[in-house]
Amino acid sequence: MSGKDVNNLADRISAVYVVCGLLFIFSFEKLSNRITSKRGNYYGIVAMILAIISTLFLDEIKTEFIKFLIPLIVGGILGIVSSALIKITRIPEYIAFTHSLIGICNVLLAFANFLDPSQLPKLDLIIITFDIFIGMLTFSGSFVAFLKFLNIFDKPIYILGCGRHLLNLFLICGVITLSTLFLYNSTIIYLIIIAGISLILGINLVFMS
Repeated sequence: MSGKDVNNLADRISAVYVVCGLLFIFSFEKLSNRITSKRGNYYGIVAMILAIISTLFLDEIKTEFIKFLIPLIVGGILGIVSSALIKITRIPEYIAFTHSLIGICNVLLAFANFLDPSQLPKLDLIIITFDIFIGMLTFSGSFVAFLKFLNIFDKPIYILGCGRHLLNLFLICGVITLSTLFLYNSTIIYLIIIAGISLILGINLVFMS
């Protein structure tokens, strides 16, 4: 496979990861409510299956498959054991908690890719920014959903009233602005601020719903 084909494949896989991230957002939004949590679980399952299948096409998987097979087996065993031990009534909060872990892992991987010494094209910078946004949004939103399932925050809190929608719009505009600045001046401080804004946005979306 030529270098151009490898880059095209990597771009397609990254696009699938973006779709998975969006599905995880839809998932934790549904998980914030017990009535819609079943649908949220389906979104999460589809997202994870897509992520695993697309990852199998990476060249790193083909050349060093054993390094990826071990954590895949270990994760599968932990998932089977934990699901067997957890009561059926606790499945939604279990899924919400694992989604939060997926989100923070995505953020850490994005930062690791950015700190890679090799030169990154702008497309990769866009994907890194989007991964941090989606990952932190998933982490904070899913963790709040987890707390709501534990009846810690079991009712919507309308601190800002309708103003919370304006706050969400302001935060999203902030992310877009910082992402644009990041493309022209690839400084890690922009990514850190984007992560912080995404954290607040995820909390606001689920905490007040």
